[in-house]
Amino acid sequence: PKEQIRAQSDADPIIQYIILRQNLYTEEKWTLGSIAAQACHACVAAISTNKLDSVTDAYCSPENLYSMRKVVLELENESDLLTFSDKLKTAGIIHHLWIEQPELVPTCIALKPYYKSEVFKIMRRLKLCK
Repeated sequence: PKEQIRAQSDADPIIQYIILRQNLYTEEKWTLGSIAAQACHACVAAISTNKLDSVTDAYCSPENLYSMRKVVLELENESDLLTFSDKLKTAGIIHHLWIEQPELVPTCIALKPYYKSEVFKIMRRLKLCK
């Protein structure tokens, strides 16, 4: 059964978090377009594989279409990204680790949409992508 959805508020908004690999653009010199594509792939995958989730459904609803919130964070490298993905799994936080094909390069993570209060504790340790 679908869980009861509480009203989204400014105090506890529904947010989709995206975590990028910093070294892809600082050391590997991936273009902004390539990085944006990776984030888009991960977001679509996280949402499409969780479309029956009630919070995801609320996040994607027509009334929220123009007020979606995303927070883009970064980790330094592939090792940090994979370690954080494991940490999310252990914490029961649903996410998608995007692996670029055919190169098999882990590039970013997108969480399914969550109320901020549900994941803030684990996400607050990461720095905003700049």
